[in-house]
Amino acid sequence: MAQAGVLLAGSPVRRLQEQVPVACEALGVPASEGKTLGEAAVLYWQVQAAIRLIYWASLPGEIGTGAAAFLLRETGHASLQDLEESLAETAARVAAIVDDQVGGA
Repeated sequence: MAQAGVLLAGSPVRRLQEQVPVACEALGVPASEGKTLGEAAVLYWQVQAAIRLIYWASLPGEIGTGAAAFLLRETGHASLQDLEESLAETAARVAAIVDDQVGGA
């Protein structure tokens, strides 16, 4: 959705965190929903970046306590369960916004 909005706006921005506000304006997404999408982009990027660092020199699997502490510190969550719930809730909110904007299946 962000890339489509950026293309429609004719904007050259490439980073997702920069694309979201441009796309929301181009697509007429309400500010509150744009804020949710922006926060989701930041959370997902934090998780992705931390996981890349954790698994840079090892095979994926269950993470140890040090890796878990790093992931939690990077995302600002108190526990892995809290992070998992936040990711699930964020995904549901984003899906509802996208469905509202482009139509659900």
